[in-house]
Amino acid sequence: MLQIKNIKKDYPVASDLTVHALKGVSVSFRESEFVSILGPSGCGKTTLLNIIGGLDRYTSGDLVINGVSTKNYRDSDWDTYRNHSIGFVFQSYNLIPHMNILDNVTLSLTLAGASKAERIAKAKVALERVGLAKQMKKRPNQLSGGQMQRVAIARAIVNDPDIILADEPTGALDSETSVQIMDILKEIAEERLVVMVTHNRELAERYSTRIVSLLDGEIVSDTNPFDGEQPTVTSSEATPTAQDATDTQASVQCDSNAPSTTKSVRSKGKKRSKMSLWTAFVLSFRNLLSKKGRTLLTSFAGSIGIFGVTLVLAISAGMTAYVDNVQRQAMGDTPITVSSRAVDFESMMSGESFTNKLDPYPSDTTAVKPYKPAMISYIENDITEEYVAYVKNMDETLYKTLDFTYNLSVNAFVIGSDGNYTHLSRFASNATGMVSSQEMFADNYDVLYKTDSTIGYPTEENEIALVVDKYNRMSTTLLTALGINAEADGDNYKEIAYADLVGRTYKLVLNNAYYLPNEDGHYAAITSRADINAACESTNAITLRVTSIVRRKSDDSAKLAEPGVLYSVALADRLLADSLSSDVVKAQKENPDVNILTGKKFADAVGSSATYESVLKTLGGSSLPDKIDIFPQNASAKDKITSYLDEWNAAHESDPDAKVTYTDLQGVALSMMSTMIDVTTWVLVAFSAVSLIVSTVMIAVTTYTSVIERTKEIGVLRSLGARKKDISTIFNTETSIIGALAGVIGIVFAVIVGIIVNIVLHNLFDVTNIVLFTLPVVLGMFVLSIALTLVAGLIPASLAAKKDPVTCLRSE
Repeated sequence: MLQIKNIKKDYPVASDLTVHALKGVSVSFRESEFVSILGPSGCGKTTLLNIIGGLDRYTSGDLVINGVSTKNYRDSDWDTYRNHSIGFVFQSYNLIPHMNILDNVTLSLTLAGASKAERIAKAKVALERVGLAKQMKKRPNQLSGGQMQRVAIARAIVNDPDIILADEPTGALDSETSVQIMDILKEIAEERLVVMVTHNRELAERYSTRIVSLLDGEIVSDTNPFDGEQPTVTSSEATPTAQDATDTQASVQCDSNAPSTTKSVRSKGKKRSKMSLWTAFVLSFRNLLSKKGRTLLTSFAGSIGIFGVTLVLAISAGMTAYVDNVQRQAMGDTPITVSSRAVDFESMMSGESFTNKLDPYPSDTTAVKPYKPAMISYIENDITEEYVAYVKNMDETLYKTLDFTYNLSVNAFVIGSDGNYTHLSRFASNATGMVSSQEMFADNYDVLYKTDSTIGYPTEENEIALVVDKYNRMSTTLLTALGINAEADGDNYKEIAYADLVGRTYKLVLNNAYYLPNEDGHYAAITSRADINAACESTNAITLRVTSIVRRKSDDSAKLAEPGVLYSVALADRLLADSLSSDVVKAQKENPDVNILTGKKFADAVGSSATYESVLKTLGGSSLPDKIDIFPQNASAKDKITSYLDEWNAAHESDPDAKVTYTDLQGVALSMMSTMIDVTTWVLVAFSAVSLIVSTVMIAVTTYTSVIERTKEIGVLRSLGARKKDISTIFNTETSIIGALAGVIGIVFAVIVGIIVNIVLHNLFDVTNIVLFTLPVVLGMFVLSIALTLVAGLIPASLAAKKDPVTCLRSE
């Protein structure tokens, strides 16, 4: 039973003006009767109907439902009430155009949480009852006005509500169709309460069991009043018609003693209305399908930013992968080097140009600004026996080979055509020692020519090889240093056959024959022809023979030797051992304050850079390496090696002189390249992000437009029991669908462009996958696209949820 107690409804239209739509209306309704509410426009009929239906809130008074007050109703209570207890029939039908008839009818059941089978079964029964069972697959625009109103009635009764509220149900219909609709409503009124607002007194008097007249927000007559305690009256009972009844000129008040309570209502046994995500998805998807052109254009516009960022990230990933691949390929053949004197790359890269802060050609000047010119900075490392032992103690599984390069005393001579030997002073500076791993050398160098008795690169102490550059060249300066004359041929030089080079011999004079003592006990290098010839023919000389010509395999191969002479590990070991045991070295070590080659004290040698250590290095008398090369097994091993070397420096933090700086040329180059890639990526992403922002704003505007276009649909859904949250979910789902479609379009176009770019770059530069689409990037951009559009639609969706359902239903 429904009771209205002293209901008032005020509408503030200005700060000092309030419209009183209802002025203390009280009326009770039987559980089953056909009540018509009559009155002129603006008398409060529709307002009363909306309050009964829970669409509008009363200002004061009370609406009592089955003895329970609604004063403490929450939004969820009203939603459940509308979904389970109320069925609306509107003058303009208010069917959702992008849904077929069956879906329109089942919508309230969907909100009530009914199963699919139950929804379809009940909808078919309702449609059969109104004579439209065969039309359930059609769209609303395929039906006549009368048919659409019957669909609205079917939608109203499908959830078996207690009350049917009809607002001018025949207002937009012809007379014949109006009769059909009224017949249906009269039949429904036999089993439940039907409250109809109408202007048509004739139809009201013909079909209604009760007529309530309103005027200026007050009840002025009631043909069959009910005090809340009388038995239910149906249209089949012998009751006086509205024409025969005497109008009661009074405001029929509900018995003040009628049972009621102010406790908050919970519709016992009735499930709260709730729209599932699937329903929201279907509603949104169908709406988007009904506007295919705009949906595609909006999605395409939103995809531009996704396309740009995806492509930039893919290029960044591809470049990073390419750099990593280069690093992996070259890692084992590019050493980490510890040298007694190394370039300070960190200082060079961290320095900033002073001139960048100055304006060129200043006009107002009074002084000169001193500045330090840019120059290469060096680091001096003190490689001690403890450090060498520390390096040798490294895990052997981390490196392919560990090579120590020493300062050797290389005194080379070549015999001339006159039978005399000539000193090759620059032979040593153009000579490189073999790496200890022959396998590594063979992997990176080709043997162009060799003698039959050798394997192609020097292994014995008397074997040397000549190294040519990638063009098979040796400079004339280098050839001269090796005692080879290049014959001019015009502006060029004649080629020298491999056979003319392989087999050439040199003499390497050891310290005991090259440095002889003077009368004053000091030592000097031999200079006379007789001494030189004698030394070269003595047992203190090693005969070196060119046994092969070698060349690096490609630019990707490790550069293990410079063009020039390549000598064996065995020769390096022999020279080091001989120098350490030579007389001149022993004499120098016995006299550390005196330069054994000049007889002067190091402290008194003004203008000379000679030191005890430098003289020992010249004589090959230092047992400590001048350089250490560590060839890592792989990238992971390289990181462990550098960490191991860093531990030495960490342990000697308090002693700066004991710190040893290593050089990782490849790491420096790759680090610079990675930094450049990262900076470029972020710059491009920033530019692409602008389009993302623009598209996000555009989607927000589009969503707001959709909210405006679907205002009436919002009202219909709220009248069927949809929550505010359900309305926002619909629009959030719609923007998410647009975002997903935009993401797919952007990613697909980025992939297509990426494939084309990869093909072009492969054909031009023989590189692959410079544009690399990784799963995290693709999924991340897809999710980002959805997230951005979802954020863009939050405000419009919130506005839609907050819309007044009564206002929505009045919109056109």
